[in-house]
Amino acid sequence: MEDNRIILKKRIGGGQSSDVYIIESPLYDKPVVGVRIRLEDFPDETERSHRIKRFHTQFTISHFMGAKAKDVFPETYHFFLEPTANCYWMTMEQFEGNLSDKIKDSIGLGWDNALRWLIGPLYALHLSHQDEIFHRDVKPDNILYKESKVVLADLGLVSAKGLVRHFTKTGIVHGTEEYIHPLRYSVDINNDVLRFSDLFAWYVSLFELAEGSLPELIQNRPIQSHHYRDYSFIKEILMKTPENLCQKLSPIFSPKQGIPIIHAKDIASLIIETFPSSLNDEYIKKYLSLLLI
Repeated sequence: MEDNRIILKKRIGGGQSSDVYIIESPLYDKPVVGVRIRLEDFPDETERSHRIKRFHTQFTISHFMGAKAKDVFPETYHFFLEPTANCYWMTMEQFEGNLSDKIKDSIGLGWDNALRWLIGPLYALHLSHQDEIFHRDVKPDNILYKESKVVLADLGLVSAKGLVRHFTKTGIVHGTEEYIHPLRYSVDINNDVLRFSDLFAWYVSLFELAEGSLPELIQNRPIQSHHYRDYSFIKEILMKTPENLCQKLSPIFSPKQGIPIIHAKDIASLIIETFPSSLNDEYIKKYLSLLLI
């Protein structure tokens, strides 16, 4: 990195240990997105070392997937230390927004339109699962768009046994509560479990985009944390899913015992059975064809 000076233009997000900015730099001929961790936020040396390693793992996986399929993953450019600011940066291409923006103050996009926005991310899961890379935090906030490109982003919680030997340990549950299947809390972790969990989160995201929001009431009472773990939440969203799709998804996401072995291509087959008219949309048809190869 010959010149990694950073000019902060606008803060667009972040969490407890990172900030996300639109930045400019002599490295690029246009503004890009920069994700930053500041070393001063990790005074403990062991914790700092772990966080840097985790951040570099995120970059490695993001760069790998972006190079493999840049139509469904963001292109990720560089990972570097900015010595003068004592922080590490990961840079990537800029997007207009995330899919949560699409349903703010909205009654929802409808199931057909929602499917159009989420078919690319389903293919992204298909590709990453082939490499034993599991996202663990699929949700509209982490799906970005610009023009005709929709990508699965934010691989900060990824489990990537196949690529970098970083894998989830049994008993550890990562993600966002509303999108985590109850079985994740009670079964040993393996590839089938993590794949199932990603695909469930994709379905919940599809529901949210189609309907405009997730249920806030269970049996006319405000939703509580335990509803996400005792199947009440799942039953509620299945009840509000179109009947023909609900009939196919209920045995999968409300299994009588154990976790079903399911892949993204199985979801693609269900889509064709449930929404046969989707094949008239060339964009959806493209990704369904790729999923079913």
